[in-house]
Amino acid sequence: MLRSLSVSQLRKFALCERAWFFAKVLRLPERPLKARDLGTAVHAQLEHYLRTGQDVLGPLAAAGKHLLPAPGPDLLVEEHFGRPSPLFADGIPLTGYIDLVNPRRRAEGVLRVTDHKTTKSIASYAATPEQLASAAHDAGIQMVGYGYWAVLDAERFPGLKRLELEHLYFQTHGAKLSRSVVATVSVEHVRDEWHTHVEPMARRMRDVARATSPSQVKPTWSACQKYGGCSFQAHCLNSQSQGSKPMALMDRILKPQTPSTQPTVAVPVTASAPLVPAQAAPELELAAVLPPDAPKSNPALASAPAPEQPAQRSATSPAPQAADEGGDGGRPRHRAHAARRGQPVPLRGLRAQLPRRAAGRVRRPHGGED
Repeated sequence: MLRSLSVSQLRKFALCERAWFFAKVLRLPERPLKARDLGTAVHAQLEHYLRTGQDVLGPLAAAGKHLLPAPGPDLLVEEHFGRPSPLFADGIPLTGYIDLVNPRRRAEGVLRVTDHKTTKSIASYAATPEQLASAAHDAGIQMVGYGYWAVLDAERFPGLKRLELEHLYFQTHGAKLSRSVVATVSVEHVRDEWHTHVEPMARRMRDVARATSPSQVKPTWSACQKYGGCSFQAHCLNSQSQGSKPMALMDRILKPQTPSTQPTVAVPVTASAPLVPAQAAPELELAAVLPPDAPKSNPALASAPAPEQPAQRSATSPAPQAADEGGDGGRPRHRAHAARRGQPVPLRGLRAQLPRRAAGRVRRPHGGED
């Protein structure tokens, strides 16, 4: 049962339902990431600076100092949603913190809500204003949620008309860069986005929370390497393999054939007609002994009589010319040519038609030799 949610949980669920199931339902620990630790340090520096005005910013955070508002007591830094929270999704309360709420333009009916982001490359990973304004995008889920929280807290933010949803990026690799990405939206826009996209997602989260196994939860394979890589890849692959195991080659050979569903007709047996054991189809016999890349057999060859052996050539008679000489050391290839022309070839000649690597021992793929 879901007692509460957060906008970060909504974002994780939108990225991969199974990863959210591992983290929030099974409560498996996530592995530590250097990038996450670095982001925590930058957030702590920004929080201290905005609260106190003391310049404790490191090189990464200092690169975006000119994009920050002047510190002051009117700024809401690391602002909690409150208890009780005014924000709900499908009846489930949402809790959390917002990095920065700037009410300095509230008289104009404008409120800026900011989330600080550290990223390896701003050019590659920064969201666009359109993405921040859409709850159909994982970045927009978070920012629309923050904006809708402010709309619902009408006592603290009366007369709101527009919201500025901002991602303030700090680049952690290469040049020390920063960038502000802002989406300006109406109050009606965030309300519609929340009810159109987030409310159905919360209902889906209720269903997923009732699952008894990760294999019952849909994964998103394209998200495995995002944001430093998923912490649950090993668990995910293990749960994916639950159920019936893939049938190996020997299992397929030894598995009895499925009986025919056609009705059988009883045939009387007379004393003059001795019973003859049923013969397996030639292609079934060959499948058990030939390698996978062997040429497909022709059932008509099983009954073809063996050709008469030519008379032994005397020591003085000239040697016949080979039908084709090539990479096999000048060995005659008349059987292979006959097979390509559709002429019958005896079964004992099939081995000469196989590729040289197939005629020897079968090699395991990627695993060396037997």
